[in-house]
Order: sequence, then structure tokens, then C-alpha cells
Amino acid sequence: MPTHDGPWPDGHPCWVDLSSADREGAWQFYSEVMGWQIRDLGPDTGHYGIATVDGRSVGALGQAMPGQPTAWAVYFAAADVDATTARVADAGGMVILPAGDVGPAGRLSICADPLGGVFGVWQGGTNPGLGVVAEPGAPVWFDHMTHDPQAARDFYAAVFGWTYTAMGDGHDYQTADGFDPASPVCGIGHIGDVSQDVPSHWRTYFAVADADATAERAADLGAEITMQPWDTPYGRMFIVTDPQGASFVGLGPVAV
Repeated sequence: MPTHDGPWPDGHPCWVDLSSADREGAWQFYSEVMGWQIRDLGPDTGHYGIATVDGRSVGALGQAMPGQPTAWAVYFAAADVDATTARVADAGGMVILPAGDVGPAGRLSICADPLGGVFGVWQGGTNPGLGVVAEPGAPVWFDHMTHDPQAARDFYAAVFGWTYTAMGDGHDYQTADGFDPASPVCGIGHIGDVSQDVPSHWRTYFAVADADATAERAADLGAEITMQPWDTPYGRMFIVTDPQGASFVGLGPVAV
């Protein structure tokens, strides 16, 4: 199991959470679809729930604030969240929530890039972030889909220092390199002309053991399968909108 302990490198996706208008419904849905165990942090946190697989954190679910959309959010690691947030503003982004402490758990800010993609910056304390990745029930990939990928790549390079590698498959999709091009951390790509009304957004991919069975289970529990499972070179993929309205991507092994 690809586990992780301690802080994540700067600029690496390190946490995901769901803000939902129906927290209890979301807890029930993801517990059944992903097999998560959820630990309620109590009323002082608004019943923010830490989702775990085999005792290791894979993200969290919480109640959306009034007017806040139901959506998954991606957070990127920073050793100094204040300095990183300042770079967001300098690069033309918007600081939605200035850097502030979340008790001993860490320090965060919520930002938007110039294209409207919302993301978080996380400086871990007692919660350094994801404890397992790329295992069923855990995040396995993240990407930013936008109508202006080059502008997005320029912005995130200025904020996190990312460099990029083109996929070379004829699509305008590039991976952000981690320690080197062999260890990409996320992707930035073009939404496509058929999706002109879709705003720029970050997507979270969750690993699943069986894409078809997971999609069927999600549908049985009231989700909309917006794209039925299909094979890609990276696994069998499907896109879901959960019963509360949040979208995510499931990624399983290629069907044999």
C-alpha cells in the first residue's frame, strides 16, 4: 500500500475534502461506495469527518457553508502557506480565505486561479495530509480542466514552481512534474469545445478496485453516472455526480 507519513513536498496535492449541503447523506454515500470509515471531529469543527482506509486518512467530508457549492476541493502542500498565498495574489489569482490556523491541525488558505479554479493551500501541523494514495478508496490523481490551459500552467508555475511534460497524445494536456518528469503530481488540460459552459475546475480521481461495480453501486445509491466506465491507457474510468451534487472521477484497472 503506497502510504505516506509526515509533510508532503511543496506544491504536491496533499489533501482533499468535500463540502456538502447534506453532510450526513454524503457520509452515508461515500461510506458505502468507497468503503470509508469516517471519524467525526465533533461539533467544534462543524462535524468535519476524516475519511480513512485501513486507518489511514484519504480526505474529509464537511458541511458546506451557506452559499458554498457542494464540491470536492484539492489542497496543495506548502511549508509556508502565507508566502505561497502571497504568490497567488502576485500571479493574478484571488485569495478567497486568507491564511489562518485550523487549530493544531495546520494552517490553510483558499484561493482561486485567474481562470476561476478553486484550490486550497495547506501547511500541515498535526494533520500533514493524505496518509495513503493510489489504493482503492484513496485519491490517485488530480487535474485542472480549463479553457485556457497555458494561462493555468503559467499561473501554477509562478505559485508552486511546477514544470510540465506534454502527454504527446494530440490533446492539450500536460502533467506537472514532481521530483522529476517520471513522478508527475497532477495534470492541466483543455476542457474541450463541447464544454464551453463548464467553468475551469480541479478534479479528484479516486482509485477503485472495480470501475463497473463501483459505478453501478453509486448509481444504485442515487448518484448520476455522467460518463459510463470506459478504458484508458491508465485504467478504466468513470465520472460521477454524487446525490448531493459533487463530481469526482473513479479510476480502476483496465477491464480484461
